[in-house]
Amino acid sequence: IGSQKNMKPFKINHVAEISLSYQNKVAAKDRPKISNAEDAYKLLHALWDKDKIEMHEQFYMLLLTNANRVLGRVHLSSGGTTGTLVDLKYIVVSIAKANASAIILAHNHPSGTLKPSKADIDLTLKIRDICNVLGTPALDHVIITPHDGYFSFAQHEII
Repeated sequence: IGSQKNMKPFKINHVAEISLSYQNKVAAKDRPKISNAEDAYKLLHALWDKDKIEMHEQFYMLLLTNANRVLGRVHLSSGGTTGTLVDLKYIVVSIAKANASAIILAHNHPSGTLKPSKADIDLTLKIRDICNVLGTPALDHVIITPHDGYFSFAQHEII
């Protein structure tokens, strides 16, 4: 590493402090509970910006307690009409910040098709694997369309 006599002293005020915090002002009993894919779809569809659902893909994540109550929703990305990129580190940070016990992923298909693409499946499996390492399971990934319902990766045994 080098000689210690040539080392400069550390400037500790040049090291940023990192802190994680999360505040939820909604009582646990009042948070929506997700029991199945339809519950997730209904909540996500109600929360989705209807002015954008047919314009471009957006990717969201629901953070859940161990009782599957919703801690919050995280907007992970927005893209074009045929795809969007998701930063996996942002998923990990969001899970840690909210101390989530599980997650549900969701994105829309502006085209209205309910069939997941190969890229959708590959990303879902990559996120599932990361979440398994964290001990925070990805319970489902729901594809939402403006008018034709949803596709659940869990119901189709992909996740």
